[in-house]
Amino acid sequence: MTGAGQGKYYLNLAREDYYLGGGEPPGRWLGKGAEILGLEGKVERESFRHLLLGRSPDGSRDLVQNAGKENRQSGWDLTFSAPKSVSIMFAFAPDIERDVIRAAHAVAVAKAMAFLESDAAFTRRGTAGKEREKVGLVVAAFEHATSRALDPNLHTHALVCNVCTRADGTSGTILSRPLYQMKMEAGAVYRRELARELEANLQLKIVWKPRQMFEVAGVPQTLVNVFSKRRSDIKRVLTERGLDSAVAAKIAALDTRPKKKLAARNDLFAAWEKVARQHGFGREQVTQLLRGTSKEKQREETRSAGNKPSPEPRPDTSNFSKPQKTKTHMDPEPNSREQSRRDENRRTRGTASESERDQGRKQERSKDRVLFRIPVLGVPVRVVDKKLFPNAPSWSPAKKLTLPRLVVGEAKGKAQSERKKSDTVIRKKALGPIELQLRERRMFPNAPAWSPASKLKTKTVAVRSRLRESIDDMSERRRKASARNEQTKRDSAKDQSRERSR
Repeated sequence: MTGAGQGKYYLNLAREDYYLGGGEPPGRWLGKGAEILGLEGKVERESFRHLLLGRSPDGSRDLVQNAGKENRQSGWDLTFSAPKSVSIMFAFAPDIERDVIRAAHAVAVAKAMAFLESDAAFTRRGTAGKEREKVGLVVAAFEHATSRALDPNLHTHALVCNVCTRADGTSGTILSRPLYQMKMEAGAVYRRELARELEANLQLKIVWKPRQMFEVAGVPQTLVNVFSKRRSDIKRVLTERGLDSAVAAKIAALDTRPKKKLAARNDLFAAWEKVARQHGFGREQVTQLLRGTSKEKQREETRSAGNKPSPEPRPDTSNFSKPQKTKTHMDPEPNSREQSRRDENRRTRGTASESERDQGRKQERSKDRVLFRIPVLGVPVRVVDKKLFPNAPSWSPAKKLTLPRLVVGEAKGKAQSERKKSDTVIRKKALGPIELQLRERRMFPNAPAWSPASKLKTKTVAVRSRLRESIDDMSERRRKASARNEQTKRDSAKDQSRERSR
């Protein structure tokens, strides 16, 4: 976001009577940075405007160097959208269940922002901003329930203000790159937490899909497609242009984006239900879906209780302050466990540098088992059990395929290093950027010391580049010249000071 203009857009959409009068509900503050600045509850217009301009909530002091400028980087819009089936359930569910879905969405957004705050919230300080310091975020969260095409679309715009307060009381700006790098992980955290809340509080059945996506079981796919007009428009534009990349999709989304219309939620719920009834789905089907899951859970509990020889007495449910844990809380979805393992493997792989991994691969390739050696004077000969596919992954059966091979002499790298050590430079002649060298080389560098062949030598001519030495010489000359100039300046300054003192 640039300046305070985009903040005005979300503030203008916010209405206290959004159910009847149109618009969207007011925003609410999130983040530890908001707590430090004394912000909680509803987002007020003046406080939000001052923060986007880089000032304190009351506007009394500047928090950043370029405070007040309309073209400053004022923040970032992080949007968390519920799956379309969840938005449809939200639109057609009874009032109590609708509030539960809305609360589950709010909890998931708060946990995703807490994840970003713990892993991606940094500010710069020190010389040229080289030091990083963890800080809290100041977030204004605006909940919206419709898309620009007036389809059900429960989502939240988490507007991260580009201001922060450090631990020592100073203030500064937010480093944006970590937020971009962790946006996919934050989306996965949001969807995981939303699924958990829906399973725990409404006992809805969640169907997981690739890339940590999910839908609510029982919502027809045809209805999901009907209420995805924006997606259909973007696909149509991409087809017309013959493109399919993510960047092209973003451009198409901007090109086809209509102006946001204000409509009362009650009117939207009634209009959506008329469309859904044409596809055999509505409030009754949602109610049956919610009751069906509850009845199914009751039957499972009854069957499990009937198998026990002495059933336990029912616990006292008069105190609801501590909800009992369900299996959903204890056992995540298999896809969630798989994603956790992938994340852990990725973090483990990320701790090692590229050079360390390359070195490990080279060492693994060189671990060829020597079956036996053949005693030959002067030349090492051995039979090695070499791997046919040294680059195959560890889990592949091809990794274990080997074939005995006859190897004569030392390894290539070792032989070259030994040969270089045995060379003696007799004469050398510089010719511009190259150097001619007359070297004396052993004819049999691998021969044992007691063998007469180890004393046989020959003379060779080698050509070596002097470009690096020339560059180093020029650098050294420049350094010495600069040092002489600095010394001359210091001497002249001392002479001038002596003259002035006289």
